[in-house]
Amino acid sequence: MGYDVRVTLRENWFDERGPKIDIDEWKALVLADPDMRLDGCASAVVGDGSVLRVDQSPPTRHAGKSYLDCR
Repeated sequence: MGYDVRVTLRENWFDERGPKIDIDEWKALVLADPDMRLDGCASAVVGDGSVLRVDQSPPTRHAGKSYLDCR
């Protein structure tokens, strides 16, 4: 099972038009919030107890959007 978390300024996240959050604005937001951090990775414990980890630093830019991982 997986899920997406979408942080947007648009009325609907899937709208092509509307205000965008650029990577510098996102980094500033994360730095200003003590409950958030920009890890540059995602990890999960899988069935046998091992850890699956995906690293990416810095976040990439793809089609005007910033993603932690865009595979």
